[in-house]
Amino acid sequence: MSDENENTAEVAESSANELSLAPVIELDALLKPIPGESPVGESVRYSGVYDQINEARREDDDLAQGQWKTDRKIADYREVIRLAVPVLEKESKDLQIAAWLSEALVHEHG
Repeated sequence: MSDENENTAEVAESSANELSLAPVIELDALLKPIPGESPVGESVRYSGVYDQINEARREDDDLAQGQWKTDRKIADYREVIRLAVPVLEKESKDLQIAAWLSEALVHEHG
């Protein structure tokens, strides 16, 4: 293999590695304490956003519907990510929301 081909292969490999390391979310922003008296923020369990995230990740079972066919609800993991990130950055370090965010990231990005 010539030097030129080796350099091209190294550049391609380096570019592929950089692409795979591109951040999907800003982890540092998620890990920073929330400003104020409580670094974990306030509970969002009884707020609308908690229910919105839970509903976005819900999906119907893939079972035979028999005679009464309805549209099957499919989880919207992009919506889970869109809603969960700002909550974890600015409102609450709720572990359930963090778990749902992790689940959504795995479904969307492997």
